[in-house]
Amino acid sequence: LASAKSGNPHSQHNLAVLYLKGQGVEQNQQKSLAWFLIAAENGSKSAKRTIAKFSRQHVQKTQSLKQDLEKQIKHNQFAK
Repeated sequence: LASAKSGNPHSQHNLAVLYLKGQGVEQNQQKSLAWFLIAAENGSKSAKRTIAKFSRQHVQKTQSLKQDLEKQIKHNQFAK
């Protein structure tokens, strides 16, 4: 933690992974993402790749929800 707080991008990335997986700390996606962002800002290529992966997954989930909603509307199954 001290190394991550002092600006070491490798340590910041590792801490982000620990928060993501809940290893040694309580699992917390918000803290994980925050540490990934900090690590990326400090030059961690691994953190940049992870953020890109999160972004793609978020877009895919959003598109899937949109398609499901459109199907429900088309078939008048949308909750009133």
